[in-house]
Amino acid sequence: MHLVAEEIRHKLKVADSFISSMKSFVVKAGARRMELQQVYETFGFPKHLASIPVLTRWCTWLEAGSFHYERFEANKAWISETEENSAAIKTLTKLIQKDKLLQQLKIISDITPGLTSAIKTLEKERLAACSVWLQLKLVLGLTKEVFGDESEKLKLYLNEKHPALAFWKEIQFLDPRIASQFNDLEQNGLPLTLRQFTLASESQILPEISVRPSYSAISSAACCKRS
Repeated sequence: MHLVAEEIRHKLKVADSFISSMKSFVVKAGARRMELQQVYETFGFPKHLASIPVLTRWCTWLEAGSFHYERFEANKAWISETEENSAAIKTLTKLIQKDKLLQQLKIISDITPGLTSAIKTLEKERLAACSVWLQLKLVLGLTKEVFGDESEKLKLYLNEKHPALAFWKEIQFLDPRIASQFNDLEQNGLPLTLRQFTLASESQILPEISVRPSYSAISSAACCKRS
C-alpha cells in the first residue's frame, strides 16, 4: 500500500505541493491557524484544520487532500485576503491559481474513502490471506477508476510477487461466485491440479464434497487426516 500511495502522490504533484505548503504555513503559527479557522467558520465549516499529513501514514495525507478539496473556496479566499507576504504564501498563491489543483484534489477526495478503508483493514492483525488479496484487488480497481489505468506497482506485486499467488490462482475457482462462471471446466482451462482434483473426486479416489461458500471443503477433501 505504501508503493501505491507513493505512486498516487507522484501523479498528483500539484495537489501534493499544496498539501505540503498548507501544512508548513500553519503548523507552527498560532495566529495563522486562528485566521484560517475564522475563514472556515465564515464559509459554514467547523473551526478545525486539516489532519497533519505524514508520509508513510498515508491516511493522513489522503484525508488532508480531501479536506482541502471540500474547503477549496475557503482556502482560496483566505490566501487572497491574508496580509502575509512570506515565501510560503507566495507559493500557495501560485498553486491555488492552477486549474490542475482543483482537479487533483477532487481525485484525492474520490479515492480517499476506499483507499483509507483498505489501509486500515490491512493494518489489522491476523488478517486472512484471502482478505489481503481481495483488499488489494479492490484498490487496484479503485486506481483504475480514478486514473483510467491500474496502479503499475500494485499490478506487478499481485501478478508476480504476492507470496500466495500460485495457491490463490488455483483455489479461487472453488469459490462458488467464480466457479459459477464456468459451464465447461475442461474447455475453460482450469489449473491442472484442480482438474486432477475434479477427476479424482469423480473416480471416488477422494471423498465426494459439495461446493460451499467457503474454502473448508477443499482442506477436508484434499488433506490427509491423521489417525
